[in-house]
Amino acid sequence: MRSGSLGIGLVFVVGLLVTGCSASSEEPGGNDAAPDVIQQAVVVLGDEYTYEELKTATDVALMNGGEGLTESSRTAVWDSILGVKKGLIDKGYPEPDSMDVLECIPGSIATRAVELTEAIAYCSLEVAGIPESLW
Repeated sequence: MRSGSLGIGLVFVVGLLVTGCSASSEEPGGNDAAPDVIQQAVVVLGDEYTYEELKTATDVALMNGGEGLTESSRTAVWDSILGVKKGLIDKGYPEPDSMDVLECIPGSIATRAVELTEAIAYCSLEVAGIPESLW
């Protein structure tokens, strides 16, 4: 029974992180002079992926989620991915690879019939190797 409680708590924490991150990134009045979010992701991920690889994967995820291809929607996706990643690490769970999470999103949206933010949470848990029985 304990693993069931842990799973519910884990999904709740991930849900809060996704909701909080995506909501905060969509507030008006952002700095238009800020660097492109994809370029920031390239740096955060240690130049492991090219700008084009990250932009393409981000845009595919957005299109599958029914979102527009805007800077604010790209920012919301990356805020959510990195926020959930940080939350999992802070809770002692394995670190999910951000690109693997991003590439998982279209399939998760299709098979689970969920929205983009939920797909980010599910994919983060899946990529981190956390068994579905604990979700």
